[in-house]
Amino acid sequence: MRSIVLAALIFFSHQALATCSISGAGEFKLGKDIALSSNVPVGTVLSSHRQVITYGGCRADGVAYLEVPQKLQVGSGLSVVFYYDEKPINGTTARLGFFNSRTANHYFVSFDLVRSAGPVAAGDLHAGGIRAKQLDSDGVSLGPDQPGAVIGSAILGTCVVTTPNILVPLPAVTSSELSSIGATFGEVFFTMAVSCNSSSKVYAEFTDSNNVSNSGESLELGAGSTAKGIRFQMLLDGSLVRYKQRRGLGDIQSDGLIPMSVRYIRDGNLIPGRAVAQSTYIISYD
Repeated sequence: MRSIVLAALIFFSHQALATCSISGAGEFKLGKDIALSSNVPVGTVLSSHRQVITYGGCRADGVAYLEVPQKLQVGSGLSVVFYYDEKPINGTTARLGFFNSRTANHYFVSFDLVRSAGPVAAGDLHAGGIRAKQLDSDGVSLGPDQPGAVIGSAILGTCVVTTPNILVPLPAVTSSELSSIGATFGEVFFTMAVSCNSSSKVYAEFTDSNNVSNSGESLELGAGSTAKGIRFQMLLDGSLVRYKQRRGLGDIQSDGLIPMSVRYIRDGNLIPGRAVAQSTYIISYD
């Protein structure tokens, strides 16, 4: 009877000493307030991350595994894909490698935040079901699993105009420089600046402040003007602006500078004097 009791005590003592301490597998952090754009295609990688999982203080040799659910939906329109050794491991229990009791054992995994189907929504990001495991060569558990989760938070992408008021002085012009109807002169270049916190498709719509129903390609003269026979034309990246018409400015990531210019155009009999015009614009994005 004594030998049986002693054998049982040795067996249970071996199980207790076999456990590793596992660190780095409890939380996989995507980051805080990740700026999201809703216009990117499904499958686009929005951010990439790398993390080390450490099995330390192991009292027996064994094998480290990481179990990752097939679907890690962390939020609306957002999912996470895990990789080990550059191979996707979602839906598997991936073998990270053998560990031993003589040193700390480090395994590097990577994970991507990916645009998935559905509308994108801001808020907290979370998905659980990840488990770090420790097994012996026969597949027997050497200790409790370490549960883990992907966490983070997201905000929707926004854009702001950083040049809300632009004054563009033009040079003086003579009748010889505008010798006929439709002649142009005095082009001056300037920029509009738009800043976005994520990649966004940006649009602009210009309005003639002195005639809001104007849908043509030249600005009417406004209050304070004494000149006659001229107007102003605005150009966006070299092409004429048509008012009350939405124009695409392309994709803007971070700070974007929109090349613009303005020039005189003759539209009638010239009378010298002061010429003033104004235009407002609305920036939209998605």
